[in-house]
Amino acid sequence: VSLIHELEKNKSISQILITTTTLTSSKLFEKLKFKKTVHQFFPIDNNQLTKRFLDYWKPHMAIFIDSEIWPNMIRNLETRSITKILLNARISKKSFKRWILLGTFAKNLFKSFNYTFPQNIESKFYLKKLQVKKIKFIGNLKYAQNNFQKKNVNPKLEGFIKTKKIWCAASTHPGEENICASVHFKLLKNIKNLVLIIIPRHVERVNKISRELSKFKLKQHIHSHTKINDRKNSEYTIDRNTFGICLNLIEVDLTPIISSSLIS
Repeated sequence: VSLIHELEKNKSISQILITTTTLTSSKLFEKLKFKKTVHQFFPIDNNQLTKRFLDYWKPHMAIFIDSEIWPNMIRNLETRSITKILLNARISKKSFKRWILLGTFAKNLFKSFNYTFPQNIESKFYLKKLQVKKIKFIGNLKYAQNNFQKKNVNPKLEGFIKTKKIWCAASTHPGEENICASVHFKLLKNIKNLVLIIIPRHVERVNKISRELSKFKLKQHIHSHTKINDRKNSEYTIDRNTFGICLNLIEVDLTPIISSSLIS
């Protein structure tokens, strides 16, 4: 989101195309109200479909985020000599072992990027093993914050967080929230002012998660319903109008990070 805001300030850029692969992320995009940016679902990574996609959009540059590696799209971008950037690149030891099995195919795929920016030292290490040359480590993009976000931080929230001990479970899947809540419930017996933030992978599950966690008998609050006044509440729920679930009373608006693949 911060990246798109910065790119929109560039007068030489007339249009930005952001692609996603899920319905949830497309709905979140609608709420961001960009000026130059439009959304499109990313095509199935088929040779002919990706060619038709590029024929229609005619991008001047393509930016792939995290581990969004689509061989047919990348190959067709390479054929058209379109600049390709792998931003916030993420590759673990496990994924590296899978890629290395593909031999020269994987190496040529990663080497085709004009610029690569790994999100951590581990990713930089494995990208070098894949013989990627133009690598620059600038840190994790997901920690970036634009001026709008900085100016709109609730001072009460900021002060509240400073008094708490926080742990976070991000991008959780079904069943994992119960494990986190169970651990949190036990930790509360020995650790005061502890806050657990749970950010589910799919935000449409928020209400279901909320019902499941009610068995832990932690007081619950839905973010968009009413303003919180009781700091003794033990469970705070952010509904689908924002992004995620928080336990133990924390008033946050988590900015959704949309996995973008292509910018024109």
